[in-house]
Amino acid sequence: MVNPALDAVMEQIGPVFQQLHGFIRHQLNKKYGDAIIDTKSLIPDHLFQQVLAQIWTNKSVIDEYFPHKELPQFDEILVNNSFDTLKLFKTADKFYESMGLEPIPENYWGKRLKMKSDEDEGDCKATILAHTSNVFMQYCHKMDYRTLMQAHGYMAEIHMAMEKSHLPAYYSDSYNLEHAIGEAVILSASSPKYLSKVGILPSPEFSDEVMMNRLLRQSIHTLLNIPVYYVHTKVMADMFAGKFEITELNKKYWELMDKYVGVGPPGDRVSNTFDFPFKFYLELNENHQARKFMSEVLSYQFYVKLCSITDQYPKESLQNCDFSGHKDAGDAIKKMIKLGSSKPMREVLATLLPEDPKLNGEGLLEYYFPAFNRLVKANKQINVNVGWTHSDKKIESVKLPVENDDDD
Repeated sequence: MVNPALDAVMEQIGPVFQQLHGFIRHQLNKKYGDAIIDTKSLIPDHLFQQVLAQIWTNKSVIDEYFPHKELPQFDEILVNNSFDTLKLFKTADKFYESMGLEPIPENYWGKRLKMKSDEDEGDCKATILAHTSNVFMQYCHKMDYRTLMQAHGYMAEIHMAMEKSHLPAYYSDSYNLEHAIGEAVILSASSPKYLSKVGILPSPEFSDEVMMNRLLRQSIHTLLNIPVYYVHTKVMADMFAGKFEITELNKKYWELMDKYVGVGPPGDRVSNTFDFPFKFYLELNENHQARKFMSEVLSYQFYVKLCSITDQYPKESLQNCDFSGHKDAGDAIKKMIKLGSSKPMREVLATLLPEDPKLNGEGLLEYYFPAFNRLVKANKQINVNVGWTHSDKKIESVKLPVENDDDD
C-alpha cells in the first residue's frame, strides 16, 4: 500500500499538473501534428522524455511562449567570472557555513573531495559516502550552472553527516531528510538575491518575464517527475502486496502512467516487452522513487519554513528568498537533522514543521503560483484541452520462460 500522504499530495497537485500537461501536449501537437499526438490524448512516452531532456535548452517546445534566449546565460557568466569546478563546490560549502553549520576540515578539500579520473559524458553525478562524519566525495570535472546548483545539494549530504557525528550508526539515517534540505538550499541558491550575493548576477532581482520563464521551466522539471515517482512507487507496492500477477507488471505500469501522468506507450506492447525505466528496477530494493517523491515535496515545505524563520516571507516574493547567512535557519536545520532517526519521522519533522509535520504539496504550489496563474490564462486564450482520454494501445501480458522439469 502506498503511503496515504503521497496520495494526498497527488490530489493537491492534480489540477495544476493537468494544466501543465495540456499546455505541453498542445505545443507538441503544433510541432509534430495530429498523426503523432492528438490534443486530447496521452503524451507518447518518448515525447514526454524529450520535453524533460530539453526543458533548459532553446530546443524546448515551450520556447514559443517562454524563449530560452531571454534567460540569463549563466554558463557564460560563470566562465567570465573565473569559476572552475572546485570553486563551484567551495561556493556551495560557504552557503552552509554561513548558516553556522560546522565547517568542513581543511584537509577535506585535498584528501576526501576528489575529482573523478575520467571526464564523464552526460548527466554525471557525484559519488558520496556520508554515513559518518568521515565523509568522502568524488565529483565530475564539469563547470556549468547546473553543476553549481547540484553542488549546493551534494554539500547538504556532507554537512548533515557531520551534524550527526554524535549519533550511533543505527540512528544515522535521517529519513532521507538531508536530500530535502539540499533541494531547499538549491531553491535558495537559485534566487537572484543569492546569485547577486556571490557575484554571478549584477542585480538581486529578475524581471517579471525572466522570473516567469524560469519558474515555468523549473515547474516542468518538478511537476512532470513527481507523478512518475508516484507511479513507480505504487507499482512496486501493489506488486509486493500481490495485487497483480508478475505477468501483468507491464500492463499495470502503463495503466498507472495513463491514469496519473497522462503518458502512454508510442505503440502496442507485445508479450516480450518490459518498459520500466532502468532506474526503477535498479533502485527497487531501496524504494528510492518514494524517497525522491517525498524529498521533492518536503523541500518546498522546508524552503517556505526557512524563509519564514528568516523573516523573508511573506514580506518578499517567495521566489527570491535567500536564507544563506542566517544563523537562525542553520539552527532550525541542525535541531532537526541532529535527531537522525532516533525518533519517529513525524516527531523529527515537527522540530522544523511544528504546525504541520507531514507531507504537504501547498509549499510547492505556492512557489510556482505566479507561473501557474499565467499558464491557466494562456491555456484559455489558446483553447488548450485539459485532461486526457485513455489509451487504446494493446498491452499484452508478459510471457515468462517455461522451466522444464528434469526427472533424471
